[in-house]
Amino acid sequence: MAASLHLQKAWRTLLAFALFSGLASAEPRSLEREVEWTVNDWRIHGTLTLPVQAPKAGVMMLVGSGPTDRNWESKVLQGANGSGRLFAQVLADAGIASIRYDKLGSGKTGVPENYLSDDFRYGPEDYIAEAEGALQALRGALGEQAPLFLAGHSEGGLWALEINRKHPEAFDGLLLLAVSARSQCEIVQAQLADRLTEYGMDPVQIEAEMTLFETALGRVARGEPVPEDSLPSIGAMRTIISAYSEPRGADLGRWICGTDPLSLLPEDGGSILILQGGYDQQVHPELDALALHDAAPGSTFALAPQADHVLKHLDLNGQPLNILHALKYNQPDRSLDPILVESMLQWLEVKIED
Repeated sequence: MAASLHLQKAWRTLLAFALFSGLASAEPRSLEREVEWTVNDWRIHGTLTLPVQAPKAGVMMLVGSGPTDRNWESKVLQGANGSGRLFAQVLADAGIASIRYDKLGSGKTGVPENYLSDDFRYGPEDYIAEAEGALQALRGALGEQAPLFLAGHSEGGLWALEINRKHPEAFDGLLLLAVSARSQCEIVQAQLADRLTEYGMDPVQIEAEMTLFETALGRVARGEPVPEDSLPSIGAMRTIISAYSEPRGADLGRWICGTDPLSLLPEDGGSILILQGGYDQQVHPELDALALHDAAPGSTFALAPQADHVLKHLDLNGQPLNILHALKYNQPDRSLDPILVESMLQWLEVKIED
């Protein structure tokens, strides 16, 4: 028995040594560096991901709406397997650097100390300044000659179009990842009308409430006040209107609410890649992705029939698609859809060689 126990200990020691040696000698897949820069009086925190070899290009990544952080994760969704993190690794494996960051109100950046003061304001120019800081950090890491691309997910795609419009010389191409062709307030109206119908609300009441909602959002988009007595009675609608018109971010809300993405498309549609999932419940494959493609002659469009809004493969296992699938965005077993990954890497390779 003593000899047997001794052999077991010896075997465990050898196994541990072998595992440790293997891990120690394994080459890292990428190098990640924390970066930060200042906008007004707050610090923006981001991650610069570099391939182990000299990078052949760089991609600046803009996240979607709400408290979504640099990794496409947030406190409202469980899991630490965000698609932003996964895309950065895919790019690094292909020899391409990337930068992603926590916009104001998300992740490590959070909100500045004076956010609750009555005179705090945050507008489109502040968001763009955050992105310009990321651009400088990425360009500084790569040098002046490496091709640069701008990728935006969901609402981040709207910002990507605007930033590219302001800095057309800075980027060699745009990647629009699950991006709408309609203004955000148009999308919100369509989604909310669908939800009310699903809940079984009376159609006459839906029409009355949606009319008030549409009128209020129209005023928000024009920068006009919304009288209290003109608001719809449904609490969710009032909350959305307030989110767009709250004084601290009213200028930002007005821009996001009313800006038509199609009006921001560059003339050179050949510099655009559009990636879309067929199971996306927030951006419509035809009304949005194909509309963008049609409005940008020469653009490249790739549809993955079984990809969701965060561009991950979704196996429904025979179940109908429903809104609860959004809760699975960042589960640890999820992975990026291979159709979209391959399409992205092939497109980038062609553009880099050009």
